[in-house]
This record gives sequence, C-alpha cells and structure tokens, in this order.
Amino acid sequence: MVKSQSSQFDIASSPQGNVKISLICNSSQQSGFRIPSLDAVLKLVEEKYIITYRITEPGFSVVKVMKDVYECFLAEGTNCTDDGQEIENEKLIGTGLQKQQTLQSIQKVKNKTEAEEQS
Repeated sequence: MVKSQSSQFDIASSPQGNVKISLICNSSQQSGFRIPSLDAVLKLVEEKYIITYRITEPGFSVVKVMKDVYECFLAEGTNCTDDGQEIENEKLIGTGLQKQQTLQSIQKVKNKTEAEEQS
C-alpha cells in the first residue's frame, strides 16, 4: 500500500484570502521525489526569467508576479456582472493601469528577445 503524501504551499493570496495561488504536491505519485524548498524553487525560477527575458528591473520577484496575478484575477472578477459582462469600476482603474504598464514592460522585453532570436 502506497502512502499518500501531499503538501500545499501557498505562494500568494489576497488579504482576505478569497483568492489564493498555491502549489499542491502529491509526492507519492513519483518514486524518489522529495519536496524541495519553496524558496529554492522560487529563486531558481527568478534566475531563469531574469536571464531568459533579460529583466533588469531591480527587485523582480516571482512572488510579486503571482501577487499581480491574484490582484488582476480579483479585479477582473470584481469588474464583471453575474452574466460575465464587464462593468466600470473607478476604484480599479489605478490598479489596472499599474498592472497594464507592468504587463506592457514584460511584453516589450519578450518582443525584443524574440526579435533578437530571429536575427
């Protein structure tokens, strides 16, 4: 009988906890697998993205990106009616603009990298 061993790591969540990004690992599915340190995994991903996308912004963090994801998820969910139609919400415009600028910066880096690869 294989013992089920599952662990959950919360990466980012809203202050009220209504939106949460987590990793759930069931280590009994893979023989010889041990659960790594979440900090080590995040550091590895950050290093990979900094090199791959040539991110020069000081303070870049995967956790910050995940927080942006849940904030945008929460904003989009708050910005929709029950039938899925978007509604205007003055409170979210500032936050949305900041997120849009961040996404545009990431897209510019990605486009530059793709253009250099095609050259």
